[in-house]
Amino acid sequence: MLAVTSGRSWSTALALALGGYLLVDLLRIWLPSVITIYGGAGPTAGSRLGLFAALWVALGLVAVPLVGPVNPRLLAMIGALGMGTARAVLQGTNGGPAQLYLASLGVTAAVVWLVSMAGSSLAGRSASVGVTAGIAAAVTVHVALRTVDLLWWAGPGPWLAVVLAGLALVAVTWLATSRGERETATPGLWFTIGPVLLLVGVVTGSPARAEAAAGWGQYQASFVLLIACCLGVLGCLRARALTRSPLVAALALLALLAGATLPRTTVNGITGLLPGWVVWAQAGSALALAACLGWAGEGQRRTLARRRAAAAGAGVVLCWVLAAGYTAYDTSPSYPNRWLLLVGGVLVGTGAVAGAGSAHTWAPMRDRARQRRVDFAVLAATCVALIGALVTAAASIRPITNHGPARYPVRLVSYDVRMGFDLRGHFDPDDIGQTIQAQRPDIVVLNEVDRGKMTDGGHDVLQLIAEYLGMPYLFAPAADEVQGNAILTRFPIRSVFSEPIADPGSPTGASALAVVLSLDSGQQLAVVATHFQPDNSGQIPLAEVQRAHQLAIGLIAKDRAVVLAGNLNAQPGSRQLAALGPDLVDALASRRPLPTFPSDRPDQQLDHVFVTPDLTASNIQVPASADSDHRAVAVTVAPRS
Repeated sequence: MLAVTSGRSWSTALALALGGYLLVDLLRIWLPSVITIYGGAGPTAGSRLGLFAALWVALGLVAVPLVGPVNPRLLAMIGALGMGTARAVLQGTNGGPAQLYLASLGVTAAVVWLVSMAGSSLAGRSASVGVTAGIAAAVTVHVALRTVDLLWWAGPGPWLAVVLAGLALVAVTWLATSRGERETATPGLWFTIGPVLLLVGVVTGSPARAEAAAGWGQYQASFVLLIACCLGVLGCLRARALTRSPLVAALALLALLAGATLPRTTVNGITGLLPGWVVWAQAGSALALAACLGWAGEGQRRTLARRRAAAAGAGVVLCWVLAAGYTAYDTSPSYPNRWLLLVGGVLVGTGAVAGAGSAHTWAPMRDRARQRRVDFAVLAATCVALIGALVTAAASIRPITNHGPARYPVRLVSYDVRMGFDLRGHFDPDDIGQTIQAQRPDIVVLNEVDRGKMTDGGHDVLQLIAEYLGMPYLFAPAADEVQGNAILTRFPIRSVFSEPIADPGSPTGASALAVVLSLDSGQQLAVVATHFQPDNSGQIPLAEVQRAHQLAIGLIAKDRAVVLAGNLNAQPGSRQLAALGPDLVDALASRRPLPTFPSDRPDQQLDHVFVTPDLTASNIQVPASADSDHRAVAVTVAPRS
């Protein structure tokens, strides 16, 4: 631990912690709102979405040239009031334009606040510790609430929490900016915060991504990440003692990010999964990120307020550019988007080196007693956060059972769940679970399953739906490692495998997940879950259909029937669906017309169930529900007599 020429300010640390927490919380609301409300989760062009999002960021950056002519304290108070007010009022929305524009205004206010705090004279070490603590708080709450943000919880508790957080932010912002520090944080620290937000959203602060790694029990990986993020506060405080050099911290971050983001593996026949050991790399990258923030805050010197504000603004711009590039793989497949995360790591490392490079008080602290007190306080806070998250999560976790009668007739539900968001952009996986449960399914096929994607809010919608239904699940990545298809069932599983079916270089990946189930009668039932994806012309490539068809017919055997289900993005009579015959027949033909999309006023049937001719279909239902942009399809299948 290092002594600094200006004393550590608790108000600065608390202001950055509360502001960082609220900023992460607002981003988890704003990004999916842009996608699902403004963009309609598909119809709106990616370039238009990017411009819309950039507008709100740019509005916040107007504060950069105002720092100097206008007192940064006044601007910071405006930003804090805007963040707190927007977040509090958001709690009363239920999706729709109000949610979209309040979240957008909140993000704009957050940019104003961050830039203005940079323009204020704040101690660097206090600021870096505050940012790290804010990240730890955001991850702790996310784990405790099973990745369901406070906005999506009803009752007075969430209201009280967000109102108190907003009021506290205003108060500590006022206190932190009330006097200038003799020496202040360098521009390197403020520049670093933007890329840090990207890495936190995608990797180091994403418990849902950790849950998607293979081989971990329910919520075990989330708690590993929570512990790492909380201990990161200690790593930030002791950055020099633990890493000796900012270059060591930067290189460690880069190596651990590569380990957490680049590897893919095949487990039990399912391709594209994150290996189980990736969770340790993810936790390590959270610690390395905290160390980089610690180094970035070590440098203390007088710099121009506008220069610090400009550095913070530049970091925000780079965060947005990298985030837009990372999430644009569905429109720009010409580059591997995972490498952009390493670019973010390089930027964070650069900020750490730049911040530490100006430090001139690199003497170890002589007050060992104080050092031990600080270490103990961080460890105690980590234990409190862990216990609190465990107790809170345990109160709402539902058991997943592995047993159930496996016999014909079999009730199957196919549902494109749109990452858990309804037509108004409201996230409620319980509503989706209720719609499915009403059909009393034996097998559930899910499309557009999200397990931690940053732009969708970082939720693990698959685990939440599985808990509601009490059904075990199998997940196969498609678009990326955290988004794809799933099958839920209590039937005994005989074999499972998945295959990519999209053409190389297609805008959005498509895959097929196949599961062979054993029935009590000695028969078998194979289920193929897939989601056909259009090419750049908007059409489903026939080659994609043919690959899924070949996979399905390859499963046909004596005493084994096959079902293929999912959002096929094609209507009855199309040449794409015709390519599935004659080996597979349309199980829903007897009930047509059977529109499933859009869910509020359906006029297209995009969701289908095909079966081998030895099966019959009955009790076909399309429940009237707007819990997703598609309606679910339910059907009972049995052997043809």
